[in-house]
Amino acid sequence: MLKGISGKIIVLFVSLTAFSVLIAGGVMVYLFSDSLYSGEKNKMISCAEDFARLISVTAEEKGTLENAAASLKESAAEIIPYDFWLFESDGRLLAKTHPCPTGISLFGGEKSLQIQNALTGKTIISNEFSDLFDENTLSVLMPIDKNNFNPKDFSGSYSQKDVTGIIGVIILHVPVSELTAPLAGALWIMAGIFIFCIVLSLLIGYFFSKKFTRPLSEMREFAAQMTRGNFSERLEIRDSSELADLSVSLNTLSATTDRAFTKLENEQAKLNNIIDNISDGLAFFNTDMRLIKYNSALLRICGDDYFQKTEIREAMLEVLQLGESKTLVIEEKYILKFMISRIQTKNEVEGVLVIVSDISESERLNRMRNEFVANVSHEFRTPLTIIRASTEALLDGVVTDEESRMDCYEKIETETTALERLVKDLLDTSKLRAGKMPMHLEEMEAEPLIEKIVENMRMIAEEKNIHINYTPTVLPPLMADYDRLRQLLIIFLDNAIKFTPESGTITVSAYAKDNMAYLCVTDTGVGMSEEDIPYIFERFYKVDKARGGSKTGTGLGLAIAWQIAELHGGTIFVESKLGKGTTFKTLIPLAHPEILED
Repeated sequence: MLKGISGKIIVLFVSLTAFSVLIAGGVMVYLFSDSLYSGEKNKMISCAEDFARLISVTAEEKGTLENAAASLKESAAEIIPYDFWLFESDGRLLAKTHPCPTGISLFGGEKSLQIQNALTGKTIISNEFSDLFDENTLSVLMPIDKNNFNPKDFSGSYSQKDVTGIIGVIILHVPVSELTAPLAGALWIMAGIFIFCIVLSLLIGYFFSKKFTRPLSEMREFAAQMTRGNFSERLEIRDSSELADLSVSLNTLSATTDRAFTKLENEQAKLNNIIDNISDGLAFFNTDMRLIKYNSALLRICGDDYFQKTEIREAMLEVLQLGESKTLVIEEKYILKFMISRIQTKNEVEGVLVIVSDISESERLNRMRNEFVANVSHEFRTPLTIIRASTEALLDGVVTDEESRMDCYEKIETETTALERLVKDLLDTSKLRAGKMPMHLEEMEAEPLIEKIVENMRMIAEEKNIHINYTPTVLPPLMADYDRLRQLLIIFLDNAIKFTPESGTITVSAYAKDNMAYLCVTDTGVGMSEEDIPYIFERFYKVDKARGGSKTGTGLGLAIAWQIAELHGGTIFVESKLGKGTTFKTLIPLAHPEILED
């Protein structure tokens, strides 16, 4: 089956060939038939003239036309190669070579009119259907003049001096089928030529279509491969025509497009990688508010169903319609900030881009910073107020007895010491956070240090009737800074004594596990809620906000302990229940971890 350009070219080529052959054949058949008809007509006229002249001469010799017809009856068939009728001027049929049907009226109908016209001296030529021959017949009606013939004029009639000289009419007949017999052969030849030309045009059309359309088909398939993203194919058209130049251009285009697409894919991959690694969530919505693209951070922060909230939906629609960016902060379990912007090209709005940030931590840090400033101010203000009041009492002479003066002096000394401790703790926590606190890590035994600290703190605990339990345990050597480890243990014991009620118990224990030494301090104090535990190692954080003053601490101890544990390469775990006490577990690396492995 012929398809595509090749089929169209072949059909067009064959159609043009067939049309040309038909036109040429039609013209040739027309010219041939016209020439055949004209030649036969002239031949019949010439024959009729000769026979009319002969019979006229013979009639003059024999006296009558009837006698002339009788004398020429035998030789007429040899002289005239056509069927003929010979009529006298009165309408009698004197001779014939074709039978005339019985009862035919020679003076009736159109034939009678033609004979009558011929009797007036006109030569009549007709080509019409004849009932006698039952087909189209070419007929020549030639008048017979007893005065011999004058030359024929161009109108088809004869000049005559006397119409009464017409003595009869000779009619020559020839069936058209006899004339067209040579034409039928010519038509068969023309048909053969037509078929030959069609077959030849098919072959030529097929050859040229393949020659020209094969490269075009290859180019079309090549272009289809390019539209499907396959740029590895190459055209190989071995030709010196413009098609070869076009194939080279297409190959160059494919290679260039391949490089451009590869570069674009790399850039797209980089962009996607950047988007996926952005800590903020990104979401792109089209103009129908349908989520088109998002990154993994969005699912981690809030999920795509979060955008179904009415306030967020309305904000996005407002930005989409007005084009002004908008920021929305929603505070629930977490504090989320939504920055909404409209995305548009030069003439068309594409949708809205939403950047979602979890600002819970930054807000918490901001609040911590504000609280830190407030706490520092409060911690400084309380001892300074006491010192100022005591100093004013001494200067104003309000205190007169020695006991009251000594009490003022003791308050000034106590609060000064508290300020000194506060400044020292602030400096220590700042240095520890900045990594500027000098650490002298060395192999050391922990048991003697723990025992010494327990004994020293026991005296303070006994003032509140608090009992400290400690059972010495053999620990592998630790890799630690002696002074910082001592500071850490004192912080936990001091904290336990402060928040354990009278008659309470503090238990100190130590053991080794998984290449780490566990130093544990457990109390039966007030404990902490689960909400407080994540924040107790922050500076100035206090579980009991009502407790304050220099005697209750600065709120920096646990922050310092956390930094000390981290600088040792360890950490701190907290277990606590409100009203049931607290356990602090400090993990410090062992000096020789392989000892436990053995």
